[in-house]
Amino acid sequence: MATTATAAFDYTALDPAPRQAASRHAKAIQTHVANSTQAVIDIGHRLIELRQQLDGRQWRAWLTSEFRWTRSVASNYMQVAEKFGHLDLVSRFQPSALYALARRYVPPRAVTDAVALAKSGQTISKAVARQLIRKYKPGSPTPALTGLRRAIARMSRRLDDLTRSAPPRRGLVTLANELQQLARKLRRLRRKPSRPAPDRAPSAAAATRAKSGASPSRRAAA
Repeated sequence: MATTATAAFDYTALDPAPRQAASRHAKAIQTHVANSTQAVIDIGHRLIELRQQLDGRQWRAWLTSEFRWTRSVASNYMQVAEKFGHLDLVSRFQPSALYALARRYVPPRAVTDAVALAKSGQTISKAVARQLIRKYKPGSPTPALTGLRRAIARMSRRLDDLTRSAPPRRGLVTLANELQQLARKLRRLRRKPSRPAPDRAPSAAAATRAKSGASPSRRAAA
């Protein structure tokens, strides 16, 4: 699937007055978009810094009291900062595109292609980001895999909370062993060939016809 580049707007088709207005507003809006994108990065860095100093209860209370945010909202900012905070050309990404590309399930090649397009001068919108993700993402996950991924994400957040307290070592060893067993199961499942879809069962009428050996046309003729 080829990524469609955005065509440049033809300002020469406009009369002088609207041409100047359109160009002026475009530059101003692009500056605001660039500033908002950088703001997302800055917010993410600040959240990452503070998250390391608060336990889970304090973190949730602070997010709720100060911003009415959930942890997932804060995670969006932090993931963007972690994945794109080092880029000099982040202003070429719209904030919604950064959120889409920063998620953990996004194939790395989608991010690499997005950065390459940005370096070539293209603005990366949410539509372009989604197109790149679909390009490299394998088949849509089943509800079971989606639920498992969410459960792992919840467990990861709880592990972050544990690292800020003093959990019993024996409990951590037991948990580590259970996670290793789960990882082995997932690896075996990945190597297991997928089974073809079962053939559809014949209808009752078709089974009756096959048993009698008579076709509908023969019965009609009779």
